[in-house]
Amino acid sequence: MTAQILCFWRDLRLDDNPALVAAAAQGPVLPVFIIDQLQDLGSAQYWWLAHSLSALRQDLRLLGSELLLLSWAELQALLAQGLPLHLNSPLDRVGQGLVTELQTQFGEQCLQLYAGNTLLAQPLFNQQGKAYQVFTPFWKRCLQVLQPEAPLDMPSQLPMAQSLASQFNKRDFEAHIQALLPKIPWHQEFSHYFNPGERGAQQQLSQFLEQGVERYPDSRNLPAQIGTARISPHLRFGELSIRRIVQRLLALGYGWDFELVWLRELGWREFAYHCYRLFPEVSEQPLQSKFAHFPWQQQPDWLKAWQQGQTGVPIVDAGMRELWRFGWMHNRVRMVVGSYLVKNLRLPWQQGRAWFDDCLLDADPAVNALSWQWVAGCGADAAPYFRIFNPVSQAEKFDPDGQYIGQMVPELHGLPSKWQRQPWLLPSLSAQQLNFRLGKQYPMPLVDLKESREQALAAFKTLTGQG
Repeated sequence: MTAQILCFWRDLRLDDNPALVAAAAQGPVLPVFIIDQLQDLGSAQYWWLAHSLSALRQDLRLLGSELLLLSWAELQALLAQGLPLHLNSPLDRVGQGLVTELQTQFGEQCLQLYAGNTLLAQPLFNQQGKAYQVFTPFWKRCLQVLQPEAPLDMPSQLPMAQSLASQFNKRDFEAHIQALLPKIPWHQEFSHYFNPGERGAQQQLSQFLEQGVERYPDSRNLPAQIGTARISPHLRFGELSIRRIVQRLLALGYGWDFELVWLRELGWREFAYHCYRLFPEVSEQPLQSKFAHFPWQQQPDWLKAWQQGQTGVPIVDAGMRELWRFGWMHNRVRMVVGSYLVKNLRLPWQQGRAWFDDCLLDADPAVNALSWQWVAGCGADAAPYFRIFNPVSQAEKFDPDGQYIGQMVPELHGLPSKWQRQPWLLPSLSAQQLNFRLGKQYPMPLVDLKESREQALAAFKTLTGQG
């Protein structure tokens, strides 16, 4: 039987992996990962990739196989021998570009491509033939036309293409893995939140389905609690199958309907990739063309202060520090820090997207871009530009006792929660009694929240020709 090449991309799992199942059915398999084509990954994600590849290697060994790390040139050399390649269709632009390059070089017949990373294989159009650009009608239509497919079980064994593997079996796998880890040890606390790899993904999903999914509608907005599933990094690296997630959710008795809040979150991911397929420029260009002329400010010092969690606005700084420490930020806080950047500081949303892409473990090319355009008010189904999150009222509502701010911004820990949310209003006598000096222990706010809000609205009016 002809040896089959199985190329993992951002689908580092054995369960419900269509490319793996198809390759195993046609002959001995050479599982490979391309180690020098990582342009779609941010700095934090190299940590995740290193651990995920190690976990995948261990899982493959249990099936009698082995994971090989190859260069792009080495993969091309194998295909030049006429060997078939099995690959789940990449969702990112880098992977899509490499597929096109291989098809151009070796012909389309050299690749067997499979849809295995989204529920919806193609963009969805309405009855007028136009693509959906608003989430609610899109997802309601998906629920009507999609019947969740049954996921594929992994094979019980995976015979190795030994003759091919012998060409590479002297590789130092661990040396490659170590080379992926950040040279600056800023990633040391990432493992406090996450356990990369398919087993870690399954454990995280099981824990959420057993303990968190029922209370998700109420707890998902509270950053001091673990009220969300925290599976998005696992989804980003394909350690979880979206079909398997849906199957397990429905098996618990939940309905395939719009009212299931957590299912809608999975639907948002589908909507993001629906838009990503249709609008290649979504990462850099606003989907609403009028925003191409928006009067953004250029303030490098403000951008740096935002990145470092030194804006002087506690809930914003708490979120940015959580991001740096753990490679993660609570979703509610992501909206708050995003709104502050693009509305109060009036800095370009692309700068926020780029920072998130680099620092988030779950930075997904479609979801991150669409989410930033939503916050900025310039994308598909975007929040209106005049909807500006007030970080103080957001903290009051969703972190009422100051637990989240106190954990992430320890210099404010001793202040009463009222002043912890807005220390610039702390009366001078109280400040003296608490031995707290604004501008010394904690920075002064970069901008006045009310004044900057009014300036943002004025800028928007000039763009739209209002008043």
